[in-house]
Amino acid sequence: MSPSLPTRDRISPVHGGLALVFCLGAVSLLSVTDSPTPVLVALVVLSVGFMLTGVFDTVREHPLYDLASAAHAVVVFGLLFVASGYDPSFAAFGPLSAVFAVLSVLAFAVECYNYRNGTSYLRVDRGDADSR
Repeated sequence: MSPSLPTRDRISPVHGGLALVFCLGAVSLLSVTDSPTPVLVALVVLSVGFMLTGVFDTVREHPLYDLASAAHAVVVFGLLFVASGYDPSFAAFGPLSAVFAVLSVLAFAVECYNYRNGTSYLRVDRGDADSR
């Protein structure tokens, strides 16, 4: 686990820095877009919200965090796939987002199984498995 600041909710400086960079990039993307589509705004809001909540150790250590992460991936790649069908600015993401949407649904199913049975199948070892 990354070292955290000594606050009540324990904020990770590494995750906080990454969230800040991501948020700045997302806001920059929305500001340079002439007319942001609702799908783009939804993607940015969902992703920024997920990144900001992941700054807190208590959120990342929660048993449902991996399941929520997989659900977030399903929603993001699903939105990209749906947007590629009707928005020309997302057309290039169509085939790739379809593949990732299917893979994220499979990952979500694995995480549902892991949560229900207390296992950690198909997870990349983050080095903090013993602290859970």
